[in-house]
Amino acid sequence: MKLTVTNKMPNHEDLSDDLAPVYSYWQDRIDGEFAPLTRSFLLDELAPEVLPWAMLVEVIPEPLDFIYRFWGTQRAIARQYDYTGHSVSDVAPAETGLRLHNEYSQVVAARTPLLFSAQGVNDYNEPVNWDALRLPLTNNGETVDRIFSFSFGSD
Repeated sequence: MKLTVTNKMPNHEDLSDDLAPVYSYWQDRIDGEFAPLTRSFLLDELAPEVLPWAMLVEVIPEPLDFIYRFWGTQRAIARQYDYTGHSVSDVAPAETGLRLHNEYSQVVAARTPLLFSAQGVNDYNEPVNWDALRLPLTNNGETVDRIFSFSFGSD
């Protein structure tokens, strides 16, 4: 797969109709911190069409790693695998796992939501174009402890 991936802080003007409500929900949960507290970001309050494509990773600080705590059912069907309980480094192909580790690492370092956009072609020379919203969550108001991710299709 040959992709060009860029990132930026999201704003509502740049978000699709699918991503904007998720970002609004995240913003509405911020209560004086840089990100919502994990306990206030409730998956069952999100629109039903979001969860099948969503992912939630736990941040493991030393050494830095990311473990999937939630992997949506449609994502599992698309990938033909459920990565719940697995490290991002287990995601196949290996270049995708490395890209995801890099993206999550950027969210941890920036302590801010990031919108990742990719354009390119897959291994079958078919066009690939997706946006993925990566939203930090915190347990203590200081560190990124989890990251909620959402995109339709494959990222």
